[in-house]
Parts: sequence; C-alpha cells; structure tokens
Amino acid sequence: MLKILNYCVLHSDKTTDVSLRLINVLSKPMSSCTAIDSGANLRKLFAGAVKAVQPASLINNQVKLADGHLTVSDQSFPLAKSCHVAGFGKAVLGMALELERTLGNRLKRAIVVVPKGIFQNYPQFKQENSKIAFIEGAANNMPDRDALVGAQSIKKLAEELQEDDLLLVLISGGGSALLPLPKPPITLEEKQNVIQGLSRGGANITELNTVRKHLSLLKGGGLAKLAYPSRVISLILSDVVGDPLEVIASGPTVDFQEDPDEAIQVGQSFTSKSFYKCK
Repeated sequence: MLKILNYCVLHSDKTTDVSLRLINVLSKPMSSCTAIDSGANLRKLFAGAVKAVQPASLINNQVKLADGHLTVSDQSFPLAKSCHVAGFGKAVLGMALELERTLGNRLKRAIVVVPKGIFQNYPQFKQENSKIAFIEGAANNMPDRDALVGAQSIKKLAEELQEDDLLLVLISGGGSALLPLPKPPITLEEKQNVIQGLSRGGANITELNTVRKHLSLLKGGGLAKLAYPSRVISLILSDVVGDPLEVIASGPTVDFQEDPDEAIQVGQSFTSKSFYKCK
C-alpha cells in the first residue's frame, strides 16, 4: 500500500484563451486590407499557443516554491527534507531544467532519461553545473541498452529513498520506451520481441500496455512502489485525450492490480504461442 501518491497533470489555461481568440479572428469576415493584419495576428496567436504549452513554461507557471511548501496548480505540499527527481519522456528535458531552477539547493539528486540525440538538436539546453544526470536512450523511440541503464539508475534512486524524502516524477509521452526494465529473468530483447509481435499482430495501445505492465518492474505503479515509504508526486505532461494516467508511459506511478491471466489472454489473442506465468 502506498503512503501518499499525488498526480498533477499539467495544462495551460492560456492555450484555451488563445484558441478562443483564434476562433474569434477566423469567424470574422476579412477584407483584403484586414487579411494582412489578420495573418500577422494569426502568427502571433500561434506563437503564443506554442509558448503556453512549452514544458518549461508549464513548470514555471504551475510549480511554485514558497514558505516551505511546493505548490503545483492548486495543490500544496509541505517540502520534504530532501527532494529528488526522476524523469522520462520526450518533453521532460525542459521540465527538469525549470524544476531544478525552482527547487534550487533543495534538489539533492535528479536522473532524467531523454531521447537519444536531443542535445544535438537543442544545444541551448546543455547546462553547466547542473545536478541533473541526463541519460540519452531509446534511439528511434525504441527501448535500447542505454534506456535500460537509465531505468536501472532510476530504480536505484527510488530504492534508496527514505520516509522523509520527496520524489518528483516527471512523465511525458514517449516515456515508456525510455523506461524499459523487464522483470527477471526476462531480458530486454525478449520483452521487445513480445511487444513487437503483438504490435504487428494488431494489438491496440491498451492491450500493449497490459502486457508491458506485467513484464516490467517500473511500469504499472512499479516505480511508486519501489519509492515507498517516500512521498511521490507525479508531474505528467499528457499527450493522450482524456489524460488516462495509466496509459501515459504505461503508468509507472499509477496503482495497478496485476492479473497475469489478463496478459496471457492478450497474448493468446494474437499468437498461437501462449505466455506463461512466471513465479
């Protein structure tokens, strides 16, 4: 049983405001003179919408530190003696750097797994004297040995936490490929073969996640369980309609009741070979 588990899905109210203004502009008839001005306005609105949903902007606008409390959106948490960060996903780079700026000296350790090559594309994010250990992995959005090293490092961090620690978990789309840690004795290659076979057979994302969670140490609430008895707060940047937390990165901090028969049923639906329970 988990002691305390909070989920904070980051959204931007500015995006809604920009969308309404954009609809208002488009709904008005335009003369040839106003069309030029409207074009400039549309570009300005588009730039504003993009800026509003930048990961760093969301952290800056919605995560505040004051009077010994960490406030996320409308939720306030007493700040623990030691703050630690674990992150994985395509958008967590900016989130992690902004969170480090917010926490300052209160941040003790941070391990963040990001897509391979991201610093080549965004060299401006390379920071000197950062406490964040960035690990690049999952080339072509596929789990690989580098991502496995990152997942193992996050597992070690979680296992070392104490009751008075706080773990902030940064999660975004693409996090599943960046957090591959199969349950022993399953190897990464074996797990990949199973998931790829199901995918080629037509399994949907829900079915794939069902199998992933049963084969993984960290997915399906595994990360939160390893971090017990510390407090865990998940900051989730959703890329899924409806924000189903158990789907985003396969829900590493979302409670999950294992049912091996469910995973076996998925496997048998797409292959003549059965998945067998591992004790």
